Amino acid sequence: MKNPIQRGGALLGALAAVVGGLWLVSQGPSAEAAGPRIKGRAVPGAAVQRGNRPAGVAAAPSVSPVRPAAAAFVESAAVLRARELLQRLQAAVGPRPELPADLERDLLAFLREGGEGRDAFLRMAWDPSVPRLVVGHLQLFLGRIQDSELAGSLLAALDRFAPDHAARTEMARKSSDPALMVADLRAGAPGKEKADRVFRISRETSRLPVVAEFLLETARQDPDEATRLAAYNRLAYAGVGGTKDLLIEVASDSGRSPRERGGALHSLQLCPEPLSSGALVRLYEDSPVEVRPFVATLMAGAGPDRRVDDILIGAVAGQESPQNLRDAAAASIGRRLCSLPREEARDLGDRAATAVRDLPEAASADVLKLLGSGVLRNEPLREAVKDLHRTAPAGSVLQVAIASSPALRMAAGLGSL
Repeated sequence: MKNPIQRGGALLGALAAVVGGLWLVSQGPSAEAAGPRIKGRAVPGAAVQRGNRPAGVAAAPSVSPVRPAAAAFVESAAVLRARELLQRLQAAVGPRPELPADLERDLLAFLREGGEGRDAFLRMAWDPSVPRLVVGHLQLFLGRIQDSELAGSLLAALDRFAPDHAARTEMARKSSDPALMVADLRAGAPGKEKADRVFRISRETSRLPVVAEFLLETARQDPDEATRLAAYNRLAYAGVGGTKDLLIEVASDSGRSPRERGGALHSLQLCPEPLSSGALVRLYEDSPVEVRPFVATLMAGAGPDRRVDDILIGAVAGQESPQNLRDAAAASIGRRLCSLPREEARDLGDRAATAVRDLPEAASADVLKLLGSGVLRNEPLREAVKDLHRTAPAGSVLQVAIASSPALRMAAGLGSL
């Protein structure tokens, strides 16, 4: 039997649960998490920015992210390799859940070796200077490993290095008596501590009637936004009845902050029932620009619908589109190219190829990379990549982007890396 994490639907759920939840309870830089794109990626060892470390949580002490040049300490080859792989992981993280094939290959080979290097890598991944979305992508990658025993052991090892591991273990212990746990949570003052504790409720515990009732009540009535966001995430991840309608109501409420509306849409990715194309179009049209990237991400899973494709193409091609919206739309187009029926996919690819040709060079390079393997499946896009590679100046941003992506290299006829 396959590890449940390896099933297609649960893969995106794992990413959204970990990444979204960490964002929702402000464990990472909230301003950077306002859209699917990471900005200002920090290199492990850079100065820790204010707000990146949860209050009262110290960085993992065993592996220091940075050593003064004059220090006598000399890192082993394994630790240096761990640092290099983590930097590659940070550079590769974006709105798509997949990592580059060469990075996945190198990560798997390195982590299989175990020992000092593996532990150093997992500790450094939790360093406060590393965006929390990086940890989410790492967890998703580990969950996709075909060897379920290896995947489980690596996920458990990553979890043990988490700064809040002890707190989550304590919450799991309390969940053995769910009624007592709920009473304890109700008695707590609204605020960050309560939001953190709500987010640590496990998926299985969230499904228990007394806990599900508490989470629904919290989602509707708690005065603290972060606590409501944590409740949305747990309700969606557990698949509690009525969650989908509740989240649509929140996402559609113009009286809510863009952060809360975006958080509700983020949690909607975990719900087992996909939104209809019509509901997605209405949500997009009624949402402010800060919230639209989340709707664009949800549109990746919509069935064939010209209105959805129109919105995504418009977001990619629009001169006024914010970068995070363009990125989210491009990533969704790439996923749709791999899932739509042949004729619809060809039409969408043809329109995407036109948009890519008309964009400025840097934006064109970003969009092509986000389309990913969808480029290989679509003839109009393959031709566009060939033309762009042939006509772009030598050493330009566009040529570098094509040369550094296995999918784009193959589309351009350059072979794989």
